[in-house]
Amino acid sequence: MIAVTDKGLFWIEAKLTARNEITPSNINELKKYLIGGDEWVDQVFISDYETIAIKSKLYELFRFWLLGSWLASQIGLDYYLINIVLSEHEKDIEQRYSPHIRTGTYRQFKRITWEEIHDFIVNNAPGNNDKSVILDYYRNKTIGYNRLGELQKAFTIE
Repeated sequence: MIAVTDKGLFWIEAKLTARNEITPSNINELKKYLIGGDEWVDQVFISDYETIAIKSKLYELFRFWLLGSWLASQIGLDYYLINIVLSEHEKDIEQRYSPHIRTGTYRQFKRITWEEIHDFIVNNAPGNNDKSVILDYYRNKTIGYNRLGELQKAFTIE
């Protein structure tokens, strides 16, 4: 999802059961966006493509950082790449990804959990039908069956 405000461009990568460890489908194919945008890749990354996308298996985050930060710069906005994951997943994603990217007050990468969003809604949203609907979703969302054939709740919430 992409959200635009008067000050920032937010690219939100929402994952439920999927992980961030993804490699390109064809690791031998050099992507054109690596040389495009006046070689924007050199302005927003510390590490090279092979280190990030192939060795570290962070290809998807690489693409989102490259393309989103370039777009934000073109329209004069700060850039935020938000990675939403389950609380028990990807606990170290900021530590794994941040050393590869150039950040600052104008460009940030952040891990947020679905459970943190739930808690924010519980504590801050006005009590109305919308709040009830989203909290019902959180309580009832499932992610399939475990090995014992038991239906698993998606979120670890009270």
